Amino acid sequence: LNYITPVNSLEKHSWYHGPVSRNAAEYLLSSGINGSFLVRESESSPGQRSISLRYEGRVYHYRINTASDGKRLSCAAPSPDRNVQHPLLQ
Repeated sequence: LNYITPVNSLEKHSWYHGPVSRNAAEYLLSSGINGSFLVRESESSPGQRSISLRYEGRVYHYRINTASDGKRLSCAAPSPDRNVQHPLLQ
């Protein structure tokens, strides 16, 4: 079974907002709770996506990187030792 949603079908998800700026993402998440997030098109890297996440009253932005096998995602954090990796399939 394949549990990964094809990239071209992201539009059907409520957390996907398409071409939204960082500032707009911060505004949209300003009244959210810890853990509120949205996925959007990256402003600085066309064709890539970013996740904007609200935590402790602030909004953090991370670029989403997909492994060449398409089975893993990683988010580029501000410092190399803080990269977050989440295997979708093992």
